[in-house]
Amino acid sequence: MEQQPARANPTPPSEGDNKADKRSLGQWAFDSLIYGGVINTLVFATSILATYLTNHGRQLVGKESKSLFAKFARGMQDRGEWLDSKLMKIGMNKERAGDFRMVAFSFIDGSIFAMLAKPLEDQRENIARWIDKRFSKEPVPEETYHKEPKQTWGSVFGGRVATFVAVFSTYKLLDKLHVKNAATGQFENLNKAIFTNTGERMGEAVSKWGWLRDSKLASKNSVFNLPGLFKVGVFEAFYTTVCTIGLYFTSRLFAGKREKKATHSAGAGPSVSANLPAPMASEANLHKEAVKASSAPVISASTADLPSQAARNFSDPSPQKPETRVNTIVLAERQALPQNQLAGA
Repeated sequence: MEQQPARANPTPPSEGDNKADKRSLGQWAFDSLIYGGVINTLVFATSILATYLTNHGRQLVGKESKSLFAKFARGMQDRGEWLDSKLMKIGMNKERAGDFRMVAFSFIDGSIFAMLAKPLEDQRENIARWIDKRFSKEPVPEETYHKEPKQTWGSVFGGRVATFVAVFSTYKLLDKLHVKNAATGQFENLNKAIFTNTGERMGEAVSKWGWLRDSKLASKNSVFNLPGLFKVGVFEAFYTTVCTIGLYFTSRLFAGKREKKATHSAGAGPSVSANLPAPMASEANLHKEAVKASSAPVISASTADLPSQAARNFSDPSPQKPETRVNTIVLAERQALPQNQLAGA
């Protein structure tokens, strides 16, 4: 009975491999600081200013001012009113048109700073490595940093577009869900209940605080609309967070898929002899056949027509290294070919 070779046990992963598979403290800190801190804060602040001007730009700057900021503020409100009119023409009421306008322009305005993710991602390894060197208790394998997906402008932009789909879907879902307003007894959609009502109540409460109560900011004739500001703030706090989280996961997903596709394409390249010239390709095939012959347990070949030296080398029973046997066979077969075939090869 033929004895089966013993099956080798798989080599257990080393401790270094396990460490490389785990994300380091610096990588987690990078995600929290860059996405949760820098990007989310900048997008939030930008969106609050832009959305407030879109809602109350003329009230803030008045009619008389001719400054550049005043023109900008009026222009922001003009664009909002233009979109409201278009949405109302297709059947939306004024309230829903206003909510949709806030979602749309908030996303557009926030995209300016959301695209900062690309240049910041380019520094991911350097920043994460710097944090690990100063705060990690154990050294971090270099492979840990290389396993992170490399972001491109395409993955960041694609993530931002995918995020808009998620934000718009969230808006539509909250618009269809209704709750009863305890004060009025009427049913309202969740966009109004969560953002409009909550924000305006917060603004009215803040306007009654100490010095604010007697200041021009809280007066009815004030150019500053505190309830409107808090409404925008609550709205942006929710949707900006959704946008930032969505950008983080979707952009990394797109970047990872791009790298897998590139790796797969590189691994599925043509064979070695596919692009070789004909003479080289035929010799490569001859070498391949010789390797097969050398691995056979019994080699049956007639050496009558081979040159004497090649025949002796071929039939020599002395042990040879595998590569020596291959070279001998190739040499013998090439010498056995007619001269016209060798010249053509």
